[in-house]
This record gives sequence, C-alpha cells and structure tokens, in this order.
Amino acid sequence: MRGLPKIYPPRPPREAVAEEAALVLENGAAADITLRNVSAEGFGAECPRFVRIGSHVRLERGGRLRRAHVRWALPGRFGALFVEGDQ
Repeated sequence: MRGLPKIYPPRPPREAVAEEAALVLENGAAADITLRNVSAEGFGAECPRFVRIGSHVRLERGGRLRRAHVRWALPGRFGALFVEGDQ
C-alpha cells in the first residue's frame, strides 16, 4: 500500500486514561462513564447506557462541561468529537 495518498489527516495524539466522568445525554439523563482515551478533538469511553450515534452529549470532567457529538458506538463503548468553540 505504499505510495497511496492519505485520505484523512493524522489524528491528534490520544492519551490513555481510566477516569470516571459524567455524561449528559440529549434527553437530559445523566450517565456515569469511564473515559478510556482523550485528545484535543474528542474522547472514547465505556458507558453502561446506550449512546446513539449522531447524538449531542455533554461531558463533565474535572468540574468542566464540554459539548460533544457521538461519532461511533458499540455495546458498552462510544467515541465522540468535541464541538468546536467549546473549550
């Protein structure tokens, strides 16, 4: 596969973590999550509740609230990108 053009720009480095946090779902319900990785652009987490792909959520971490958009989800896990301008 050498010489093929890169379709996607490189992702920012992700920091592996095992940190408890809170997630507020679109319907206002809160869920306890375990963050597994965090980068400048988003995060991956484990969550016992169903998190819908395409939904808008809020991550509460260290007393800070950040909006995010869920990009992928599997049973018990999901990944989200932070909403721009919400730093």
